[in-house]
Amino acid sequence: QINKEYNVWLKVTPKSILSTPMVSTGNHINFNLGINALIETSVGNPINSNNQIILPDYQYVSEIKPHFNILFSANLDYKKLTEISSKHIIGKTFRQGNKHITIDKVKFYGHNGLLVIETHLSGSVNGTIYCVGKPVFNNANQTLSITNFDFDMKTKNVLVKSANWLMHNKFLKMVEPYLTISMKDQIGDIVKSSNAMLANYELIKGISLNGQLEKNSFDTITITPTAIVICGQLSGNLNLKVNQVQF
Repeated sequence: QINKEYNVWLKVTPKSILSTPMVSTGNHINFNLGINALIETSVGNPINSNNQIILPDYQYVSEIKPHFNILFSANLDYKKLTEISSKHIIGKTFRQGNKHITIDKVKFYGHNGLLVIETHLSGSVNGTIYCVGKPVFNNANQTLSITNFDFDMKTKNVLVKSANWLMHNKFLKMVEPYLTISMKDQIGDIVKSSNAMLANYELIKGISLNGQLEKNSFDTITITPTAIVICGQLSGNLNLKVNQVQF
């Protein structure tokens, strides 16, 4: 667990460990060390982990560049997604002419590759409706939002008989912006704190790290029965400096 407030978990599984041959120059020994690993994060639920992981074989290679790419997945469980969205939309009232509805409760879950939003309404319509859509991540403004947002078929059939006006106004268009979650500040804080830590970070006396995160992108979102899985990549550079080690 790396953050108790948001219940964030981290799992690192090493896949390969690489090293260039050692080269002696005067009083210095130079070599590059690299590691390939699967890095997983989860928000809400801890990641399943075996108690023991066998380290991969050590490999010699001719060159390792100081750049790194981290392919990772972040899980956002539906309970947490419901909690975050509820802060923005619960109690909101939407009007269309002399009709109005207030959102009293929302709940998120996944079904058949779609994100389902169960919404409890009061006002000109009292009851529960179901909307579906596809979550997408916008790397430009770093927001998680919903596309193809629409009523599910069962809800459409009910509304045709009882509240047909709700299907033909701008209700879904009015609601959709409230289901957009900005992650810009959270990602910015991660990058900022990571770069601060990587700036001449002394592991032990005489051994320090210098590096910087340069880019992050999220390109794949998968709907699972328990969470939205967001896959992405972090890239940057990293150097380890060993000088006058004292034991």
